[in-house]
Amino acid sequence: MSTEPNDPSPYQIMEAKDEDQILSEMKGEFLSQYVYSFTQGSRTITNLSYIGIKEAIRRRGHYQIIEQTVTEANGKIRALIKVHDLVNDIDVLGASEAEADKPFAYVLAVNKAERNAFAKVMPAKLIAEMIAEKLGKVVSTNKDASPAGTHAPPKDVTPKPTTPEEQIPVSYQLTSWIAPETFAMLTMTEEGKVITLKPKDRLETEAFKEVCKIAEKFGGKWVKEEGVWVIPNA
Repeated sequence: MSTEPNDPSPYQIMEAKDEDQILSEMKGEFLSQYVYSFTQGSRTITNLSYIGIKEAIRRRGHYQIIEQTVTEANGKIRALIKVHDLVNDIDVLGASEAEADKPFAYVLAVNKAERNAFAKVMPAKLIAEMIAEKLGKVVSTNKDASPAGTHAPPKDVTPKPTTPEEQIPVSYQLTSWIAPETFAMLTMTEEGKVITLKPKDRLETEAFKEVCKIAEKFGGKWVKEEGVWVIPNA
């Protein structure tokens, strides 16, 4: 069954789930869903959740939040977080927003911006490994556990790597790869197996080159005749 045009995108679904986790965390609730996995159309979408990203960055360590900016405009709270990667000696930016009339909009915007910055710091391989680990733990059962005092893993709970059908949505990744100030100048639409990025106005040369490079990374290209980037959504 194909996805209906008005169905939420995988990015929107995970944003809503992450906001629920952030609010639950504020209440002191114990959260255990480190991975989201759901089916949309013919695809199974799999990615780390908000607390999954936090656990991954905690394990990796060697980072420092060096700047935080929060503004309010057009009914939205916007947060921009700068994180310094002490391993590679680079700075990355994470941006997010929340509707200003939502309860705890400031907290939602800031925590989602941190999540986006942390996701940039972590190598894709680390994210994939943690997803595989958490999926492996999910399928384990008590009767398969090793005897107390031993460290041998159960025979049938070896974590399975993600398959081509279990992918981190490209739309979700693009929001992390493209600089926030550049992404703000684009309109992203997601229709079936195609993502379209369209400049809201004429881009500066460096910003244009940045988006071209990232689009190519995901198998996309600039279509001059239409004035858009077309990227496979797979």
